[in-house]
Amino acid sequence: MAEEEGKEALFSIPTITAVLVPILVSICDYFGPGLHNIVPAPFLAIFMSLCYLERLGPGGPSSSSTLPSSIWSQAAIIPNLYLFLCMALGKGLAYQTPIGENGDSDLGSSMLLGFSLSVVQLVALWIHLSWQERFMKPDEAFQNGVRALVATMVLPTVWVALFTVVYAVSPLGTVGSIAYSQLDNQPFVRWVAVAGIGGLEFIMVWTSVMLARGFTHFMRTRYYKKGGVYDVDPIEANMRKQAGEARSGAFSPMSIYLFMMMIVLLYGSFQVKGILDFSHSSARVVCLSGLPWGSDSSFEDEYSYRLNETTNLAKVNSDIVIWSEKMMRISTLTERDKLWTQARNISATYAKYIGIAYEDFVDAPTNTKGKSMFVMFDKAGNVGFEYQKAHPKPRAENNILPGPSNQPATGRELSLNSGLIGGATEFDLNFHTFSKSIKQQNINLLISLTASKGNIRLGTAIQAFRAMEQGITILSCGGRGAIASSYYNPLVIGSAPILNSLSYSATVFTDLPEPVWTMYQVVGDLWAYICCALTVITLALVALPERIVNRLFAWITKRKKGRNSDNYAGTDGHSDRAQGIALNILDEPLECK
Repeated sequence: MAEEEGKEALFSIPTITAVLVPILVSICDYFGPGLHNIVPAPFLAIFMSLCYLERLGPGGPSSSSTLPSSIWSQAAIIPNLYLFLCMALGKGLAYQTPIGENGDSDLGSSMLLGFSLSVVQLVALWIHLSWQERFMKPDEAFQNGVRALVATMVLPTVWVALFTVVYAVSPLGTVGSIAYSQLDNQPFVRWVAVAGIGGLEFIMVWTSVMLARGFTHFMRTRYYKKGGVYDVDPIEANMRKQAGEARSGAFSPMSIYLFMMMIVLLYGSFQVKGILDFSHSSARVVCLSGLPWGSDSSFEDEYSYRLNETTNLAKVNSDIVIWSEKMMRISTLTERDKLWTQARNISATYAKYIGIAYEDFVDAPTNTKGKSMFVMFDKAGNVGFEYQKAHPKPRAENNILPGPSNQPATGRELSLNSGLIGGATEFDLNFHTFSKSIKQQNINLLISLTASKGNIRLGTAIQAFRAMEQGITILSCGGRGAIASSYYNPLVIGSAPILNSLSYSATVFTDLPEPVWTMYQVVGDLWAYICCALTVITLALVALPERIVNRLFAWITKRKKGRNSDNYAGTDGHSDRAQGIALNILDEPLECK
């Protein structure tokens, strides 16, 4: 009989809502961060995932509880697996070209990325629900006070902590962050200049939790008319009768959340207003984009063509002429010297900054693994910097060796408007350890090269976020033309007239404001690290046996009583007044349900 009941629970027929909600989550994930970056999509995806697991997941909704009977029950297997598959499908399709070259779709890699992101997100949701199930009683879920406030912050804290670890170990860096979907959400996105991607993710997930809390409260609090007077159900009545209502109201989750959102939006509004007030100069940058001709063509033909184009562009009224990533392939030392010599002559003759980019296979054994190089010459023809790409793209660049320096390159001769010109590749901007050294080198204009034509929205979002975090201007040159991002103006797209089928040039006029000081330059990812520490505590409280957790909070309550006693008349050293008051950091003794 027990086995039959277990099978019935495991394979019970789901409701229409239980089937549709994960599909809607998948749709929101598809239109979220990645190819589309639709602003409300990630909020809705997290909100619906949370509501699904709370109300339609294992055990089903209960009339007396805000949570199912157990998120680890046998009935949880099918709902969680179904939600996971929908999430993974949506995220995988949203990242069809996260690392592909020239717009080619790499469906296998994107689905693997979607699978990984969904696992991390689902683990965060499970930890959040485990905390709710262990520490929140049925009639306490919607009350005010520190306990309820902490309960709403568990998911955003764990989310930021888990993804901080993922970003640190992933070969794609911060690709996959929901924060990048907010590029068009000004002034909300400006918060990255204070707390970085982790801080913005925290606010986003917290918003989704508050939406789920409000929705659940609305659905479970039923008003009915009785004798001409509106009454409420027992949950609402308990909320109104709770002890210390005035004091707990100061820690109302909704009040604290709205206050924090007011700070975020006010800060962003003032920063957006600064667009009209900042003083700046401008620079005219020409981006020459193309791909190597291949083994069928001779070096001499390609060399002559590329340098002639560069010379023609240097003659016009431009300040900087740069190539996109890996414009040519160099196989011998003679070819490299010849390319450098001609680039020097152009920069010295026309007094322009000239940047060349090429694949260098000179030192590669049997030409199997080379380097992606970016060399910038100053106006006198001297080498300003020589940069080797630090993070080759997984799978797409297996034949490229990573550079020895995990920071952008610059040179003292490359000065421009109270700062220096630096160099990097677009993919390197995905990594916090790389980008945080930008300001330390007094770089004001960072030129970022790319050879990819795919996933424009994601690449521009990452570039814009780095510009706002560091308070500098970043200009990318690649297959999609020239795109400039500054602290005050995150997105300026240059024109891209096609010259012929082999290459084209894009000219962009970019503002070069004075370097802007940001809080992120000082604190970095401190908020993300704080979330990591709090997550360790959260995991301990959720994973430890209940008797140990209850003893811990009983000890805290006892210590709290002692600190708040006026006298110690009792034999145990505590006054009668202290023994009669239940005080601790969570308004009342906290114990497992």
